Amino acid sequence: TKVTTAEHPYLRILIVEDNDVNRLILAKRLTLDHHTVVNTTNGQEALDRIQSDREFDVVLMDLQMPILNGFEATQKIRELERTSRLLTRPAHQLNGRIPIFAVSASLAEKQHDELVQIGVDGWILKPIDFRRLAVIMKGVTDADQRARDIYRIGCNWEEGG
Repeated sequence: TKVTTAEHPYLRILIVEDNDVNRLILAKRLTLDHHTVVNTTNGQEALDRIQSDREFDVVLMDLQMPILNGFEATQKIRELERTSRLLTRPAHQLNGRIPIFAVSASLAEKQHDELVQIGVDGWILKPIDFRRLAVIMKGVTDADQRARDIYRIGCNWEEGG
């Protein structure tokens, strides 16, 4: 078990990414930041993993994937949470659910309401700015940081949040 610090909590992160190179780079960078990473390659694998293991602080969900895309997987995870609440981690308690962040190269600001409606908590655009991702990940367990990252009309959409 990794030790956390108040300034930079170490998270257990589920990566859902079908592109091998993108998944490898994301996992490597998060591991270098001392996070624990579990990889899946599509939305169905992610759903299966969460059904058997709820101990994730956050999910980084690609949206365009085969078998079960990120939109569908997010909706199914939210349905699962409604039927069986097992929220044990600090991130769950702060957020009321497992935070899910969309990871995509093609998200447009006009999709914000749709993302919120299906249960996405935030987003980061590809290519990923890993310094910005670290700030967003801090908001998973830090309510003040999360408040600073909440999307507001007129903000820079490309920064994620």
